[in-house]
Amino acid sequence: MTERMRCSSSIVPGGAAIVSAASADMLRLEPGTGTYASHYGKQVSAIDTGTRAHFTTFVRKTQRLDTQDASFIMNPIQEEYLRFVKTLEEIRRIQKTFSRCHFLGTQNLTVVFETTPETVRQLLPPPLEPTPEPLGSAWVAQIGNSNCVGPFLGAALYIKARYKDIIGNYCVTMPVSTSEAVVFGRELYGEPKKLAKIIFEQQDEHVWGYAERNEIRLISLRGRMTGAAATGRRESSTFHFKFTPRVDGVGFDSPPRLIHVTSDTNTRVGRRGRGELVFRDSPHDPVADIPVRQVIEAVYTEGDVYTSAQVLCEVDPEQFLPYAFSKMDAVDVVAEGTLLHAQAARKTRQGKGQWRTAS
Repeated sequence: MTERMRCSSSIVPGGAAIVSAASADMLRLEPGTGTYASHYGKQVSAIDTGTRAHFTTFVRKTQRLDTQDASFIMNPIQEEYLRFVKTLEEIRRIQKTFSRCHFLGTQNLTVVFETTPETVRQLLPPPLEPTPEPLGSAWVAQIGNSNCVGPFLGAALYIKARYKDIIGNYCVTMPVSTSEAVVFGRELYGEPKKLAKIIFEQQDEHVWGYAERNEIRLISLRGRMTGAAATGRRESSTFHFKFTPRVDGVGFDSPPRLIHVTSDTNTRVGRRGRGELVFRDSPHDPVADIPVRQVIEAVYTEGDVYTSAQVLCEVDPEQFLPYAFSKMDAVDVVAEGTLLHAQAARKTRQGKGQWRTAS
């Protein structure tokens, strides 16, 4: 069959049947003999001893559904069958979407900050290298729609980095509001996404938002916009690492890959001003370990973003291994099954969990 047909079948007393199906035609029942039928491509006994059996099965043309004491009554259903298995047309459509993702009607608040050179050096997995200035940025956004995951809210923490002659931002963590966004970003780009509660608000010149996981607001940022920022088209680069752990828990299935995501952004509205930022401690998302020397500025933008990606290189597995667990929650804490970590995380540590503002 060139098209797929979805059918529901039931075994009922009263004889056997040969089912003949053609694409988009009615199914024809005929008497027959035998004891087996093909169900999902496997030989399955169709003998029933009085118990009514129900199947949903994909029927090939002239497939025999024969029993000695039962009949298969086939009821065509118009929906496509087995959506777990994609048609060639569906595959082409999905691949076209993956090749260039659209994120439309975005509202973004970014707070740029200075950290320490030592922090940058420790955070960047090889072969990424620090830039001359030890800069990071926190981001929170509302995405109005997309061609791949629909609308969602997101946040992220970045450290400025370079690979050879490419300057970009290495993504440390990326909490988002929907499971669709989590699965898509992890599977396609290797993004360190986790499901979270994200809030994004604005009123007049004030913009603010936060990311919350396990009852901890781990990233909070706000800004008061007082001046204009650049608008128009520009490209930016983001670095991720894509990998899968080996099934025995030791190492990787294959060498990790350094991914370069290019974002083609069309900014329609741009404003800048004074920003504020706070990182709160969490065992699952230890963003508070990153010191904030000073907040440089806050930038608010509205526009559309189009992303594409490429593999830059394979990474040495042994060198990357210490960085490979940041996408996961703390395994030891999860295993304990306790809420003590949440209580402890609400206590601020020296200089952490407090608002940092532009000097």
